[in-house]
Amino acid sequence: MRLFLAVLALVSGGAALWLWVGAPKVQTPVSQVIQQAAEDVPVSVVALVATRSLPAGTRVTETDLEWANLPVRSVPSGAALQALIPDAEARMVGMVLLRDVEQGDAISWGDMATTATTRLSERISENMVAFAIVVSEATAVGGLVRPGDRVDVFQVQRGGPATETTFINIGQDLRVLAADQTIQPSSDVPAIPPRTLTLEVDMAQLERLGRAQAEGGLLVTLKPKVDLPRP
Repeated sequence: MRLFLAVLALVSGGAALWLWVGAPKVQTPVSQVIQQAAEDVPVSVVALVATRSLPAGTRVTETDLEWANLPVRSVPSGAALQALIPDAEARMVGMVLLRDVEQGDAISWGDMATTATTRLSERISENMVAFAIVVSEATAVGGLVRPGDRVDVFQVQRGGPATETTFINIGQDLRVLAADQTIQPSSDVPAIPPRTLTLEVDMAQLERLGRAQAEGGLLVTLKPKVDLPRP
């Protein structure tokens, strides 16, 4: 009897082992794997942003920066992330912005220069070029245009059938990169009005400005920091 029970136990154990080994494995569907991987990717990150609109050439202070949660897709490459550099805010204080930054925009390390004595080429945006126009106190808002300002440029055409003077807008909302050799924004009135303004333009604007300057007669108008709707 004992022998019979021993044989029965052995057979039962073998059958159970065969069922466990031979039974088909339950696999997780690929869609579930992909979904789980997507859920593991963070939808937002903590990045350093501007607390106000900052023009190029601004020396950054503590009140200009703050940490904010931003969607991952809206964060540019090279942005200052809290998870990577927790003291990025302190490191950027005293640096100089190389481009205009709007309030709430993420700031990247490529936007910053360690000193104010940066090259003009470092201030030019991608796909843009620097082009200098000759101006005078009479044609450039009394010589009060500063680096970082925005201007419109008009071609002045005199004569014609009606001997009238016409003004053609050939450059809208252009950023002033430099006034003479000055590239830093300043509220000080220069002792001598600038004789040249270096503007940031695209290739189409460059062609129009170059042709107009060769023909003579350019007029510069200064734009406000924020264009208000006309009544």
